[in-house]
Amino acid sequence: MPKRTEANRKTNIGVARAVPVFLLGIIGYASWVFTKLICVDYLISPPASILARPQRGSAIIILVIYYILLVVLLISFGRLLDTVVRRPGLIPHGPQWYVEQSRQKSKHGRRSRSTSRSEGEKSKGVDLTDAKMPKEMRYLASESLPFKVEEFWLRDVFVCNPDGRPPFCSTCYNWKPDRSHHCSEVNRCVLKLDHFCPWVGGVVSETSFKFFIQFIFYGALFTLHLLVVTAYFFAQRRQESNFLNAHWIVLLALAGLFFLFSGGMCMSSCQFAFINSSTIENLDRKTKVWSLAVYTSPRVLEEAREKNIELRLISYPRPPDEQLHMLQQPGASDISGAEAQAPSSSTATRSYRTFAILETEPGANPFDIGPLANFQEIMGMTIWEWLSPIKPSPCLKHDDSTSLYKLGPVVDELKANTGLETWSSHTSQRSRRRKSRVRSESTAQSDRHA
Repeated sequence: MPKRTEANRKTNIGVARAVPVFLLGIIGYASWVFTKLICVDYLISPPASILARPQRGSAIIILVIYYILLVVLLISFGRLLDTVVRRPGLIPHGPQWYVEQSRQKSKHGRRSRSTSRSEGEKSKGVDLTDAKMPKEMRYLASESLPFKVEEFWLRDVFVCNPDGRPPFCSTCYNWKPDRSHHCSEVNRCVLKLDHFCPWVGGVVSETSFKFFIQFIFYGALFTLHLLVVTAYFFAQRRQESNFLNAHWIVLLALAGLFFLFSGGMCMSSCQFAFINSSTIENLDRKTKVWSLAVYTSPRVLEEAREKNIELRLISYPRPPDEQLHMLQQPGASDISGAEAQAPSSSTATRSYRTFAILETEPGANPFDIGPLANFQEIMGMTIWEWLSPIKPSPCLKHDDSTSLYKLGPVVDELKANTGLETWSSHTSQRSRRRKSRVRSESTAQSDRHA
């Protein structure tokens, strides 16, 4: 990797760690100006020179609203920072990545005993991703995922390339799960990456998108309250005297700037939540064609052959030599770790699974399950969950064997247009009738014996 690129990455990470502290400093400064100069020195104890009456009742109400919004804002900001730092949604490197790192270190004569020991532990299944990251990036932890990346083919539907294989990251040497993308700022693949945001210290992904929406929502309310109150009393004081104060003007400028920023981000992020998209996916949302691998049972395949229906098919697990080819494409020079990428013994003993490769219409989102359901998958099922930064998003579970994320009617339409859904329903109906007939016969035999 070029040194300039690595230097830029370290700079971005360093800035991302410093910006939240700077933002907290701005909030502290705004609170001092708002509380001391506006509410105390003007509303509660106005100077005698302007002959204004105290407005203590208004000041108390304004301060109560201000600090309620401030506390909620700080709680949501803290929850967001904690998630971004501790659970950013990073996808583990593939085993070959550690082989390549070892080769490079050995080539330059910088391999140490501790590195060798770490690589040995990694080969035994220990996740040492953080130990391999530059120290400027180690604050981005890598928690264990609730699923195995290499077992994508055990689900009934997964996103794939037109050839039926899921995207493969040539930098991380690992498969890309559905809707994941490689983030160049941290040089890692991220689950449902939305964007890299220096204002929150790192990557906004599926783990933190809910808390990001809450933070900018409360930020918009907080800055709106600050802007309206400051502008009103600034205009009032200008009428009473020829008043100009640098702190008041700076506060007005900051409140207006951050209100426009947070309000605009809040509206766009909520829009993405309602349509089940992300900032990256939205770039080509109206023209993107999704390729999906859909599990097809042997019975459905037999019926397709009888009807002379042509389907593009692929079976898993794939041959080992194909995995070696996948690793050689991005430039892997030592493929001795390729065996670790192959299906484990627990999965390799299972029967082969055949998938039909289907493509959506341009702009059709297979993960769109309806505006309200989309929003609930991100924010939670109740209004309390929408407003409170406590529970994580429901979409983090990934416990559905059908797909990594919930599928919408677009997939059902694809199956119906291809005939897969009709055959599957007919097969399931026949299976139910056969099971019902068996139960009836067994019941009748039991009655005769009785």
